[in-house]
Amino acid sequence: MNYPNMFKPITIGSMTVKNRLFMSPMTTNLCNTENCLTEEAIAYYEARAKGGAGLITLEGAMVTEKSHYRGLTNLGLYDDRQIPMLNKLADIIHGYDCRVLVQLLHGGPACLPKDNGGMLPWAASPIAIRTGWLSGIVPQEMPVDVIRRTVSEFAEAAQRAKKAGLDGVEIHACHRHGLIGTFLSALSNKRVDAYGGNVDGRLRFLKEVILKTRELCGPDFLIFVRLSLEELEYGGQSLLEGMYIAQQVEKAGADFIHFSRGTTETFWITTPPSGSAKALHSETAKKMRDALHIPYGVVGRISEPWIAEMVLEQGRADAVYLGRELLADPEFVNKAKEGRTEDIRFCIGCTDCIGRVKGPVTHCAINPSCSRETVRLKEAETKKKILVVGGGPAGMHAAALLAQRGHSVVLAEKERNLGGNMQTAGIPNGKEDFLLGVKSLIRSVKLSGVQVECNIMINEEYLNTHSFDEVILASGSVPIKPSFLNGFGVSAIDVLKGRAVTGRNIVVIGGGSVGCETADFLIHPRNDFNVSGKKVTVLEYTDNFAADDRSYQRTRLMERLISKGCRMISGAEVTGASENTVRYRKDGREYLLEGVDTVVVAVGLESDCSLKDVLEKKQIPYHVIGDAKSVRRITDAMMDAQLLGESL
Repeated sequence: MNYPNMFKPITIGSMTVKNRLFMSPMTTNLCNTENCLTEEAIAYYEARAKGGAGLITLEGAMVTEKSHYRGLTNLGLYDDRQIPMLNKLADIIHGYDCRVLVQLLHGGPACLPKDNGGMLPWAASPIAIRTGWLSGIVPQEMPVDVIRRTVSEFAEAAQRAKKAGLDGVEIHACHRHGLIGTFLSALSNKRVDAYGGNVDGRLRFLKEVILKTRELCGPDFLIFVRLSLEELEYGGQSLLEGMYIAQQVEKAGADFIHFSRGTTETFWITTPPSGSAKALHSETAKKMRDALHIPYGVVGRISEPWIAEMVLEQGRADAVYLGRELLADPEFVNKAKEGRTEDIRFCIGCTDCIGRVKGPVTHCAINPSCSRETVRLKEAETKKKILVVGGGPAGMHAAALLAQRGHSVVLAEKERNLGGNMQTAGIPNGKEDFLLGVKSLIRSVKLSGVQVECNIMINEEYLNTHSFDEVILASGSVPIKPSFLNGFGVSAIDVLKGRAVTGRNIVVIGGGSVGCETADFLIHPRNDFNVSGKKVTVLEYTDNFAADDRSYQRTRLMERLISKGCRMISGAEVTGASENTVRYRKDGREYLLEGVDTVVVAVGLESDCSLKDVLEKKQIPYHVIGDAKSVRRITDAMMDAQLLGESL
């Protein structure tokens, strides 16, 4: 058997699960405003059950009406009217021999007033979360009578889950952004009553929820708990404290614990981006063997089957959780079991799904069908001969979809390999997972029967000798060449692709994500005054660096640049360059950088639609997608391709 440890059944409480690959809870916003599941949500979860997951934990469900979290379309379990659709979903999931739980989540300080009738959010203490969309809102301290009412609301929500036919619940108690998490952490719980003051006080709310849930739901209903192994912040929960908390949770009656690490203020740890260590929480999780008797699982960048197998083989956990991996490919589990690992479309760790780059509904950059599972790919009514110009993500995905629908497709790429700027995006430090995505797309092109032609330039001469019914321009984008540099400088893309040699005193013009990633790629890896190491200065026109980077990798990128001693100057307007100098203006003063031996230009990209005039002249119908349409993210390019591929 492929990956024997992954596909070994596991018994948890009174339940046996067919394998050890569990789907972690992730907010979808596919529910309606009454917080009931929709047909779109059911199709989304069914795809993952059909794909082989042993257990699915549904997204966090509200336990009380005024606890909307990041919008108004959360799942709810605070009212009986939410039971029927959950029951329908439970029956569907069970039909695939898959177990199903629902996470119970009170968002606490993350329940914004604008989504909850103006009501200030609750927390253990009036301490604001200091990061992102939650910063600046001071929650109100939850009084004891409201705590007791909320304990009952958690248990009553669990009772509704049981009535709906679910196998159990997972109680969210980690990361310090949910209500119970704020009680557990010394960073956010400053109470001196029975619900604070020491670890036992901070534990009391969670223990009462577990005990009340067991009382209402009986001994066979499963209770999972989501906990942080450690918080990795000064003054936060240590691993030893995490062990004690886990022991107390077990004694209170939990059947299983789902572990991660960090807090909502260290989001690059809780939701690790590309470049993070593989299974980064699992080594710490293994230490829980000394504390627990119940089984437990771990989550966190378990992005390939071999990683999951090693975590289980080494006894780091009893089960592994797949989150974004199942957004990227709902069939991840089945493909691994069948030995078709090369067919898996792997998560690239871009975190666009978490950043909600495309709106409130969850999505996946590498899988535009995510959250659109009700849309079926249909055979084309009229089969056409189609030329796709450009082998980047948009071109590859469009070509594969069109071929799957019965069109005859030629994919032409001017470079020697497919990949386009997505392959370039995988070159900087920590971005290697993007190359997994490129390989996945290339694989889909080959499996779809697309005719691929590389090292070819599509021009009027080519079109004079080849006939196509339609052309898709997915020709991508090219670096902007600013006139003020008078031809000096090399593009960041040429540097990353090894087509330009750099010296030891480098100036990068443009401090967006590409400029900063290129600086990190070039600079000496230690700030140790090494005389032969490369020194890098980044000049950025705006007041911040990598402001266009909405990924969870940005924090780590900034930390690396600072630690390596990269000189970073914001508010700098570059006015010119010569062979050894760069001139810039800042705060009304002129500055001159001397001794410069390489100028790297990273001021952005512009669409490449050079073939458009030829197509119009020859009256060939065409469509423009991806960066050729407008320079955006991989997510946008892939969605362009998806919509065109479904409809043409």
